[in-house]
Amino acid sequence: DRVLVKSLKSYSPSFNFIFGNISTPCSKGKLLLLIARLIRIFFCVEIKITEFALSALNVDKNGLDEMDNKILTTIIDKFKGGPVGITTLATAVSENGETIEEVYEPFLIQQGFIIRTPRGRQVTELAYKHLGREKGGIQGGLF
Repeated sequence: DRVLVKSLKSYSPSFNFIFGNISTPCSKGKLLLLIARLIRIFFCVEIKITEFALSALNVDKNGLDEMDNKILTTIIDKFKGGPVGITTLATAVSENGETIEEVYEPFLIQQGFIIRTPRGRQVTELAYKHLGREKGGIQGGLF
């Protein structure tokens, strides 16, 4: 795997960017296997192959996979953008809380899609923009 990654990175700067922006090791492994198979078939590495592999894995141009987008969408739709605690979020997206904290959350924070507050996770303006959503207005109280 390391040899393949090293050769792909040196061959295609776009692969280097895309591979560096995938959030989960599992997605990276799947991407490597898919690209390796395509290389054997086509005997070449091109940006189109990289784009095809990412598309097959449902990884978007920002390196977010389905679960990353599900986390962001859930925080926006079910929790009005947050904050939301890890246990509640984990239940809402049907994922283990530790997995969210260790696998998905670091990348989402590094890329500026969510922030951690003392009250829980909260999406940023970037998350709304990424999902093509507008941030809802703050509702006033009854009085």
